[in-house]
Amino acid sequence: MIRISYLTPSIFASYFICHRQAWLLYNGISPYQNHPLLEEGKSIHMVHHLARKSGHISIENMIIDAMRRDIIIEIKKSSRRIFPAKMQLLFELFYLKHEKGIIKEGLLLIPEEKKSLKIQLTEENEAYIRRKINEVINLVNRTSPPRIRRKHVCKSCSFYTFCFGEDIHEEDNLHTF
Repeated sequence: MIRISYLTPSIFASYFICHRQAWLLYNGISPYQNHPLLEEGKSIHMVHHLARKSGHISIENMIIDAMRRDIIIEIKKSSRRIFPAKMQLLFELFYLKHEKGIIKEGLLLIPEEKKSLKIQLTEENEAYIRRKINEVINLVNRTSPPRIRRKHVCKSCSFYTFCFGEDIHEEDNLHTF
C-alpha cells in the first residue's frame, strides 16, 4: 500500500491540469493568493448553502467542502475542468477508504450551472487512482520542476506570473521608455 497522506487532493487534481503546477504545490510554492479566479472559487464555496451549513471539514491534508450523511461533496465554479474535479473527489474517496477506513460516496456540485454528478469509488476507479498516485509521487519527488509548457489554461492560472515572469495583463500595458 502506498502511503499517500502527504499528497493533497489539490495537488492530485493539479496533476491532470499541469504537471508543473502539481510539482510547485507539492514543493511548497504557493500560487498568487489574490488571483481573481481563486477569490471567485472561495466566494462560491461561502455562498453555497451546503458549505455554509456544514462548513469545511478538515481531515489531515484534506479540506472537504461539505458532507451530508455518507456523501462527500466537492463544490466547483464550473464544469470546464470537470475531469480534474472528478479526480480530486475520487482521490478524497480513495484516501478516506485506504488511510482512514471510511467509505463514502461523492457528489460533485456546480451550483452556477445547476449541475451535480455522483461519483463512486469503483474497483476500476481505485485501480486508476492507484496508478495515478504513483505517477504523481514520481513527478513531485523530482529535484526540479517540469519544464514550462504553455497551454490554453496558463492565462487563467494563479502561477502564471511565477512561470512566465510577467503579469497576465502586463503585455497590454507595456510602455517603452
